[in-house]
Amino acid sequence: MEQVGHEYATSICPSSTSECANWDVMRTTNEGDGAVLDFQKHEDYPRRITEGSPVAAPPGRDLFEEGADGRLPFVKLDWSMMVQACKFAFFQASRPKKAWTKKATDCYLTYCGVNPKVAKGVTNLASSLKGKQQGHIDYDSPDGIGELDFPAAWLSELEVLDFIECVMHLLFLGIARSNFDLITKWLSKLPARSKMSSAGFRKAISPLLTDLKAFRLAWCQAYPFAGKHAGYGGWVSENWMTCVRLSKIMYAWCAVNHDLAAKHGVDDLSRMVISFHAFVARALTHNGINKDLLAEMELLMQEFLSYVREFDIRIRQAGQKSHKSFREEGDGSLVA
Repeated sequence: MEQVGHEYATSICPSSTSECANWDVMRTTNEGDGAVLDFQKHEDYPRRITEGSPVAAPPGRDLFEEGADGRLPFVKLDWSMMVQACKFAFFQASRPKKAWTKKATDCYLTYCGVNPKVAKGVTNLASSLKGKQQGHIDYDSPDGIGELDFPAAWLSELEVLDFIECVMHLLFLGIARSNFDLITKWLSKLPARSKMSSAGFRKAISPLLTDLKAFRLAWCQAYPFAGKHAGYGGWVSENWMTCVRLSKIMYAWCAVNHDLAAKHGVDDLSRMVISFHAFVARALTHNGINKDLLAEMELLMQEFLSYVREFDIRIRQAGQKSHKSFREEGDGSLVA
């Protein structure tokens, strides 16, 4: 925590968690050569562009590389950025040669905050005009692209931050699901000697969920583990709420043999799971929203972000070691 806080924090939290990083996801490193927090691009993200677009790619979404690897920074969404992204993506997807595919266009617009309905409109319009005369397209129009009109909200005086998202979906469909995916990725990278795996974890947890089903708990909908015996349905946020409620019990499986598991980073996992559990528990049990609650929630979130950063770094390092071992084994050199 101390190392992460000193390297990535904008300041130190004035609380008992004095070494918790005060995260600012838009901040760049001290050297100014990249974002403090970034994320791996999806394989469908475009890696090439056609020069000559009347509208430039939005800052932060103007990174295109031929290689498979690459990361993107977080960006602050606003309507003008989405408009710019749609116009840029339309140009790239409507070229007569080397146009972006539908998958690449949809992926790019998703990373620019554009909803699927609008993204589909952009790709359909680009497909219908590919290789045709596009003189009627006014890239300076604030209202839309050709026959495609932008949503009315994009043209209003309201900002993106004026729209309140459902906290439940942000917590569970967003963060809880991402945590689950991150832990699955960690388990999948572990060597056989760790005696842990993603398949082993799911198999071990299924009896617990099967037993809980008998209690008919309203909140117990665990879709990630749905099966013939568990019998849980495909709910939306509810199934991820279940995972959070049970997370400390579920992921304790990874620490059954702690002496062995500690060598592979189970303590980093535990800190991340426990800190997010504490954050969600506080969010769902408050007696009213006030300044004290917001300050407490802010500290809990900062603590969670610090722990998830540590866990993410461990996974990245494990991936680099695996890649190195494979590469060295392939050229006949000493295997790490």
